[in-house]
Amino acid sequence: MSSKTTTHALLIAVALLLSAPSAHSRNKTDGWIVVPALMSKRDAAAQPGFVPPHVWIYDEVGQLLPSNKARSAYDVGERIQLPEGWYQVEVGNLQHKRNRAKLFVKARKVTVVPTGLIVVSVEDADQQPRDVCNRWSGKLFVSLPLDPKPGPVIGTNREAGEHSVGIVQVTAGYYNIQWNRFFIAMDVKPDHRLMLQTGQVGPMPQKTYSFHMKKGHAADNPGLRLCAKRSTRVLARTYWGTYNKQIASYPFKERVWEQITVEVPESRSGPYRKMRAQKVPGAKYRGPGSDPVLLWEQEPQVLPDAPKPDAAPTPDAAPTPDATPTPDATPKPAPKPEKPDVPETRSELIPTPSP
Repeated sequence: MSSKTTTHALLIAVALLLSAPSAHSRNKTDGWIVVPALMSKRDAAAQPGFVPPHVWIYDEVGQLLPSNKARSAYDVGERIQLPEGWYQVEVGNLQHKRNRAKLFVKARKVTVVPTGLIVVSVEDADQQPRDVCNRWSGKLFVSLPLDPKPGPVIGTNREAGEHSVGIVQVTAGYYNIQWNRFFIAMDVKPDHRLMLQTGQVGPMPQKTYSFHMKKGHAADNPGLRLCAKRSTRVLARTYWGTYNKQIASYPFKERVWEQITVEVPESRSGPYRKMRAQKVPGAKYRGPGSDPVLLWEQEPQVLPDAPKPDAAPTPDAAPTPDATPTPDATPKPAPKPEKPDVPETRSELIPTPSP
């Protein structure tokens, strides 16, 4: 056999080996988990205030199934191949056991984990008051709604530093979202941007005016000192404002508390924006166990047996939000800003794509 013929035969053998599927890839009992990316690589690169979440995979009893990447996690948009069965998946920037969701992986099908974005957009630093008050940025903290409130942080962009736009991606669900010292409970919808609603208040006539979540000074009731010369941007919600009032008798001052509601300007649209998520190829699994159920929403329990093809799914009870507190007094609207020369929060962001 000539050397030319031998070389040709070797090339054909190599081509056949490369084209043949591996034993793992042709395993007909495997399925996939995918957490779709909600921003393209180009859009993500254009938003320095966005820190992509990690995806951790655990078996049905909670044993980590590590990847070969940083922090033993997978990436959003990655097809994670697994044998058929029950798993726990966790999406976030920080790990916490109660942030895991249980789901079922079906052979030759893709189980999609729905997520959403939380976005806050504020003035650039050079447009904010140079005052005794705290300045603000797009730094976000997303917590599970567990006691003690606001709960354990599972999503944050703090590694990005200070930017005027902050973005965090989490599994669709109910969370406490912290920004500029305070938090608010909100739903994150699948394939939606939740534009965090903020408003401006002040300046107040009192020099030491501060906002609190509830009435009374306490270690679990931190305050935010408002700017003395210009408006302060805070979450749109009801606060307890407080200051020292001068009086004629000793000790010549008394603490005054009042409720103030910070509202979003009427011209602003609602908080949710529909997004176009990454297209996930392959047949989607839509049977029992295809909708992830966050572990914090239920008491610990043994995962059920693998569902039968004709079994009907039994949805878990939806979480009950905290009851709306009954105010001690009728809230009064916040004073309008005296100098509205700073721009309102931008409502358009990547249209297609501490406190």
